[in-house]
Amino acid sequence: MPPRIYLDYNATTPLHPELAATLTQSLPLYGNPASPYLEGRCAHDAIEEARDSVIRFLDAPSAEVIFTSCASESNNHILKSVLWEKWGFIPHLIVSSIEHSSVLAACRFLETTEKATVTYLPVTPMGQVTPQDVQTAIRPETILIFIMTANNEVGTLQPLLEISKIAKAHNLLLGTDAVQAIGKIPLSFQELNLDFLTFSGHKCYAPKGIGGIVMRKGLTITPLIHGGSQERKNRAGTQNTLGIIALGRALPLLNKEEKIRSPLIRSLSKKLSHGILNTVSETELNGHPTEKIVSTLNISFHGLSAESLVIALDMAGISVSTGSACSTGSIEPSYVLEAMNLPKKTRESALRFSLGLFTTEQEINQVLKLLPPLVSKLRKASR
Repeated sequence: MPPRIYLDYNATTPLHPELAATLTQSLPLYGNPASPYLEGRCAHDAIEEARDSVIRFLDAPSAEVIFTSCASESNNHILKSVLWEKWGFIPHLIVSSIEHSSVLAACRFLETTEKATVTYLPVTPMGQVTPQDVQTAIRPETILIFIMTANNEVGTLQPLLEISKIAKAHNLLLGTDAVQAIGKIPLSFQELNLDFLTFSGHKCYAPKGIGGIVMRKGLTITPLIHGGSQERKNRAGTQNTLGIIALGRALPLLNKEEKIRSPLIRSLSKKLSHGILNTVSETELNGHPTEKIVSTLNISFHGLSAESLVIALDMAGISVSTGSACSTGSIEPSYVLEAMNLPKKTRESALRFSLGLFTTEQEINQVLKLLPPLVSKLRKASR
């Protein structure tokens, strides 16, 4: 592949170079972790070491970790298994209207098949749920509030601490999809008083195919996959040993890298944002200006189709997106921007730029050099 500028870290992150060596060194751990002999015990011990790494990284001493294949599986597991408990009444869930599609699709499935009721909370034009709306949505039959930590399209942070206080005052379960927040902001499972947290390895420089659930000790959930006693009887199936080991090594590595790189990422993001907004006419920044993941920029280029600009940038060697990678191929405007009540012209012309550990100043300079004439050319062609 020729040299390119990659600005879609929210979709997936490159494998950290140090993890390539970790994977190679771990290849001899081929034993089945459920087997009692030496090869199995070695694989099992490596998995438990990774589990401890997740617990330390997320400050979750009173929780346990269930490894899954990805955050989409984790989200489905939580939402469905909580509904499958014997409540004795029709349970009610509260989620935001800008959750990842794995949450929204699972909720719609549960409404149809389990006769559950779901409240989809509105968000402000900056993409935030308000604690007041959470409070108002609670009913006697409410069992779970599930609100993402940071939005994948606009980067807006949700007021989780305030929501947590409300949930606990009503003795409700609280979960969060933390995929876009891990490694980007300080995140403490304990301080937020969470019951569930989901994450994905390929958003924090580990391989694809590994994710997990952090669950408060004492809780039980019904397995989504049956057939074995792996993952403490929570998820059947032979564990992805190499993926789990890599994830366990990625988190402390990410912690170290982010402490060094965070100021630079913040500076580069600010430079890219100011450069676009000040040199390209009819542009605007979407999402919260301050309460956000700084490495995520969602910018609308009025008068253009976002898809056409993505293609033009791709041909120029720059990778960006129009939003969630799970919506690839869709020509529909972003449901996140729609939920934020942004005008149609804003929604249809929005691009997401997301920076990461390996973004350089030279790359940002090149984007700012190429983007203005590209936009101008496309606007002229569309008239």
